[in-house]
Amino acid sequence: MSDVCDKTPKNDALILLGDFNAKIGKEHSNKGAAGRHALHDITSENGEKLVQLAIVHNLETSSTKFQHRRIHKGTWKVPGEEICNQKDYILINKRSASMITDVRTLRGPSCDSDHNLVRTKIRQRISKVNEGIYRRSTKWNVTKLQNPEIKNKYDKNIAQKLNEIYPSLDTELEWDNLKNIINHVTHYEVGTRINTKHAGWFDEDCRKAIKAKNEAGKKCITRDPRTNREEYTCI
Repeated sequence: MSDVCDKTPKNDALILLGDFNAKIGKEHSNKGAAGRHALHDITSENGEKLVQLAIVHNLETSSTKFQHRRIHKGTWKVPGEEICNQKDYILINKRSASMITDVRTLRGPSCDSDHNLVRTKIRQRISKVNEGIYRRSTKWNVTKLQNPEIKNKYDKNIAQKLNEIYPSLDTELEWDNLKNIINHVTHYEVGTRINTKHAGWFDEDCRKAIKAKNEAGKKCITRDPRTNREEYTCI
């Protein structure tokens, strides 16, 4: 991981996030790399390694900067117990640290994991490069051209339209004529492609399965006996 940090350009925002299997405490020695709102009091061995990584590469642990209730800091709960640990962290280089405005754990969403979802709010200023109007490109239904009859008709219509125009020495004019002919014939002979996102697989059964998974996840949050955990993992 240290090698990857070294290869990152200095002007870029470097963000590390994930399960580091570490506990960062509130010791004074962690000042500069961690904030005052860590969940744990004592740093674990892996936590010390993570703090050292942050110090070497001038990073700070954003997960420990923001004040929240304890239940909104813990990211992993010990199976069968009420003990919750903070193992998932978000680190960012100090030069870009002001980008992150909040980090907290969300206990409600079901993400099919024994770890809770960690939400980060990032405020980023994006430069306006071009104020021109952007148009979504047309997606033609080119699969129709696999039909020999349609393809032959398509080729004949384009050839006929090209014969109807006079040749010109103006390259831009020639290109505009060619483009307009192709678009015109394609529109009438091929047509546009219909958006088929989620079509054919995301049906009512999928919606029911997601609803059941979310309800089982809420049961585990409220009360986490073995039966609720098994019900959640089996769905």
